[in-house]
Amino acid sequence: MSYICIFFSGYVSNISSSVDIEQTKLLKQMILSCFRSFIEAFPIKTSDISLIEDLHISLSQPFNLRYFLIKPFLSQLKTTCSRIEALSSSVAVVNQCRLLFNNQRSRAFMTLKVIDTSKYLEKCVLHIDEVMKEYNFPVYYQPPIFHIR
Repeated sequence: MSYICIFFSGYVSNISSSVDIEQTKLLKQMILSCFRSFIEAFPIKTSDISLIEDLHISLSQPFNLRYFLIKPFLSQLKTTCSRIEALSSSVAVVNQCRLLFNNQRSRAFMTLKVIDTSKYLEKCVLHIDEVMKEYNFPVYYQPPIFHIR
């Protein structure tokens, strides 16, 4: 994990941490292996499956960010995230698959479990949730389920 970033897809946004490029190939292979096992157990159309190019660890729920709020939100988020100390080597990825669904249960995501031994990700989420609350956006899931997707 190298830095915290925010993804905009239209106005639907998500705060996440990037995954180290060198680890991406191995992690994608692990996720594909999970998919193969899942498809064998529950036959689905493979045309409905797509692999996310930029693997990441989500640190927020998706939220709708209106255009006029982008600059103040990012500014406040930057200030808040500057209080977060640098990551130590306390975050580990486990070859354990999880199938997670969005809130509407209209999309499923095959993910890899992340173990946060020093509670670093929880600290990040607490800081990010401060900003989310000020804008009346949803806070992170409780209990947190950290994962790579």
